[in-house]
Amino acid sequence: MVLEINFSDQNIIKGHLNQVIWDFGFTNDNRNRIVVGSLGGLATYQMPGSTVVGATIGQTLSYSYGVGRVIREAIAQKKNVLNELLKYLDTLAVWHCEFLDGKVIQKKDPSNTNGSLDLGTVQIQNEQGDILEIVYENENLYATLNDETWAMAPDLISYLTPNGPVSNVEIAVGMEVTIVGMPANNKLRSKTMIKRFEEVLSELDIHKSYISIEKLHPSKL
Repeated sequence: MVLEINFSDQNIIKGHLNQVIWDFGFTNDNRNRIVVGSLGGLATYQMPGSTVVGATIGQTLSYSYGVGRVIREAIAQKKNVLNELLKYLDTLAVWHCEFLDGKVIQKKDPSNTNGSLDLGTVQIQNEQGDILEIVYENENLYATLNDETWAMAPDLISYLTPNGPVSNVEIAVGMEVTIVGMPANNKLRSKTMIKRFEEVLSELDIHKSYISIEKLHPSKL
């Protein structure tokens, strides 16, 4: 998929790229054209090396590359994608928990089309009848299992299908899916960051204090 960006305004102040606003559309590799009419914003600022080291999370690209490679090879070799991914996470000593063998039974897409983010939900039911509901605003922010908290931001809540990962745009009713949860990096669990995530959840009418995913699933420790 290729991202086409048509810049309409960019403002450079004192050597800083202050703001860029653009209309964007997407094209995929086949003959169909997917167009998303919307607005995006980008603000970047120069930072000293010490700030970059403190603000960034090391090995992120290497970790992402490794996960992508495992998924790609599992699909090519017709292996179980979930099993191969979980084995890879175990080799990295990455804690994780799963909601297995689910099927998407309901999806509420964001209704706002004016360029801002809006609330969406996805419901997934397993063979035992348990229902996991995910609330998202672009990213997955909060998940409940039978109305009890299963995971919450900043911890990771992600989808995995037999054919690999999918996004909130791609997930659809009827899909078979496993939910994989993993802890956020400690830099995202600072008091300042947790307070901000709680504020975001509160704005979505989710009034919950942060509980780490490990504490929510002590049997996995």
